[in-house]
Amino acid sequence: MDKKRLITGLCLGVLCTVSVFCFSSVFFAALLAVVLLLAAWEYAAFLSPYWLVKLLYLLLLAVVGALVMPYMHMVLLMAVCFWIVAFILLLLPFETVGFLKHPLVVALCGFLMLVPPFIAGYALHQIPIMLYGLILYVGFYDTGAYYVGSAYGKHRLAPVLSPKKSYEGLVGGLVVSLVIGTLWYVCLPKSIAPSLYAYWAIGLLAMLSATLGDLFESALKRLFKIKDSGTLLPGHGGMLDRVDSLLAALPVIAWLCLYVIHLK
Repeated sequence: MDKKRLITGLCLGVLCTVSVFCFSSVFFAALLAVVLLLAAWEYAAFLSPYWLVKLLYLLLLAVVGALVMPYMHMVLLMAVCFWIVAFILLLLPFETVGFLKHPLVVALCGFLMLVPPFIAGYALHQIPIMLYGLILYVGFYDTGAYYVGSAYGKHRLAPVLSPKKSYEGLVGGLVVSLVIGTLWYVCLPKSIAPSLYAYWAIGLLAMLSATLGDLFESALKRLFKIKDSGTLLPGHGGMLDRVDSLLAALPVIAWLCLYVIHLK
């Protein structure tokens, strides 16, 4: 067992719990902005190795993010459409997606990957039980997939993009996450919780979205011949490596909860 990975994961779990339930929306948004800006700094390596270019890109993301905040529905819908397109691209032969290396495409993908999760996280913080449930689903899915895949993984999920990911890990992550998610659901006040079947459906969509976010980041790293996005988090790599699953899951689930099933 990777002790560094486990300790870092526990620390992140405590931070997530405290920030969701104890922070005001303003402080939560500030923390989320810091996390996503750190991820954006690492993402900017796909654009340029020069710190000035990276800094300018971060400033551009921050400005654009502030400008589109009032248009939450449109931004979340754009993110959902982006991840649908990303899913289609991942089904294509790897050699046909080289256009993703074009600087304008990289910059646009960065906006669609990094700005909507901030808006989604801020919106879902108004429904803490759903936000925390989403984090639990994705966090335990990643953990279960990693450890089950490491121990029993034989059949590769995406050997070209991410050789370590396996179908065994995928199933293990799903099982672990659904068990933990169900235990969390039992603790919820029934007056404000969706039905158990709806909660399972939301969790399943969250985990599938998380897998998509993870694989798409892996595809970008493969294109640019980068192994890890950074070394900020011991045992996990960079911040982008840690939050890549949530980059897809947050906007997809926020759009579903706020505009499809209208949770309040």
